[in-house]
Amino acid sequence: MNSLPHKVEVRVPFPSEQDAKLCMQVLAPDRELKEDQVARTLYLEGNYLVAKYFCSSARMTRVTLNTFFENLHLVVDSMNELCSL
Repeated sequence: MNSLPHKVEVRVPFPSEQDAKLCMQVLAPDRELKEDQVARTLYLEGNYLVAKYFCSSARMTRVTLNTFFENLHLVVDSMNELCSL
C-alpha cells in the first residue's frame, strides 16, 4: 500500500447487524473507478459497517469519500422506504 499513502476508516452505525449487512451487500459490488489509485475494504463489526480506504492523494481521498457518502445516503434512503430501518 506504499503507493496509496492516504488512509481513512469510516464506521457507520445501523440499528441492527442485519441492516448493516444489507447495506454492505448493496455497496460491495460497486468497484472503484480508479483501482490503481483507490483500494477499499468493507466489513462488519457488529451493527457497524466499516469502510477502509487507501488512496493515492488527498484529492482522491476527498472524491472517493464523497462518492461513498452519496451512495450510502441513497442506500439508507432506499432501506427507509422499503424496509423498517
